[in-house]
Amino acid sequence: MKLLITGANGQIGQELTIQAPTHGFTPFSLSRAELDISDFNKVDNTVADIKPDIIINAAAFTNVDLAETEQELALAGNQKGPENLAITAAKFNIPLLHISTDFIFDGKKQTPYLENDTPNPLSFYGESKLLGEEAVRNTWRKHIILRVSWVFGRFGRNFFSGVAQWAKDKDKLQVVADQVGGPTPAGAVAQALLIIAKKAGEHSWGTYHYSGLPAVSRFEYTQFIVAELKNMGLKKVADVAPVPASHYPMPAQRPVYSALDTGLLERTFGIKAPDWRESAKKLLHNK
Repeated sequence: MKLLITGANGQIGQELTIQAPTHGFTPFSLSRAELDISDFNKVDNTVADIKPDIIINAAAFTNVDLAETEQELALAGNQKGPENLAITAAKFNIPLLHISTDFIFDGKKQTPYLENDTPNPLSFYGESKLLGEEAVRNTWRKHIILRVSWVFGRFGRNFFSGVAQWAKDKDKLQVVADQVGGPTPAGAVAQALLIIAKKAGEHSWGTYHYSGLPAVSRFEYTQFIVAELKNMGLKKVADVAPVPASHYPMPAQRPVYSALDTGLLERTFGIKAPDWRESAKKLLHNK
């Protein structure tokens, strides 16, 4: 089966390309330079040429803080792009899988968010991603929207890779302790999407949540990484101190709590939430 992957240079896009053949897919992986999804004609022509059996959209504008000032770019990548893909997918009757984010929620809840909880994004990034969801949902029936949280992996820069490097270079770390979420391995997200791609059908189109367990604060997340590096004899940092998010003023506001409930995904597709600690250990030992 032919699989069109957009955003092929991203964390999840690269994992999708690597894993696709083991799930029976022939990947056609396109970076933003090769396919800018905000350009409808390019999307339409590319799909017409490749004739994929399924499309996974891993392309997005992901710079949360920059989105506050570069709103047109954020909308192009996160709203217009998904809408273009949905229009074209509908035209050619191709299922579309689209990745969204926990940042569509305001973080006021204190239990994991369900798929039908009311979105209320705090940032323009979150708003643009929500608009992308709505564009896909309102345009094409055969879709899966997969919301993920705190993605980390072996490709690109993310909170995990930053902490792993800081712990080796700095004497002290001050880390936000009042933001809680579920770190999610990019490789596990890719695997989940590929399983969904094979199983999705008339009774399973819709929106699902997928994030790692256990939910932790960024401070607790950092403590785990530092402890593992200590066991490996690689850490320099001597002290990790908790601080409030207000200690690091950022252009975009983050949700205080954004853990996601993954029960619906497990019941529908048999995909369980990953234990992020196992993936974190493997990544650290492979560095």
